[in-house]
Amino acid sequence: MRIADALARADAMLATQDALAEWVVVIDRRPKKRMGQTRYTPREIGLTQAYVELNDWPIIEAVMLHEMAHALVGPGKGHGAEWKAQARALGLRNPRAAASTEGLVCPPRPGGVVIICPRHGELGTRTRMPAGRARYRHNGCGEVVIFSRKSAQVVAEGSR
Repeated sequence: MRIADALARADAMLATQDALAEWVVVIDRRPKKRMGQTRYTPREIGLTQAYVELNDWPIIEAVMLHEMAHALVGPGKGHGAEWKAQARALGLRNPRAAASTEGLVCPPRPGGVVIICPRHGELGTRTRMPAGRARYRHNGCGEVVIFSRKSAQVVAEGSR
């Protein structure tokens, strides 16, 4: 989605809530892990550029509803009962998640570490190689996972 279109729609969402009249939506260029962030002191909601560019409006709308709920309940509430009630009141179907993972496109994280279960294949990625790697096990089967700086495909081919 185009950044300008997303900002226009997000601003229109903020305009529906009188309590958020002084808030603005900004684009965050650096983050790679989070889709959005609520900053109370400058009264702004940040949407991560990489996620906005890669995803369609329904995903971005869910992130906006998530962050608007944070802005309305105030700092220090986290994802507790008050936040969940506010998120549902705003129309967020699944307050537990910022956006449904169905259709979500995540930006690539170059230089990351791939986590591989020898039994099930690739599980995900991490930003850094963890210390004490032997203690990490796959919750599904209990196998000790492999951490690799290479892609999972390269690791799988090398283990044959």
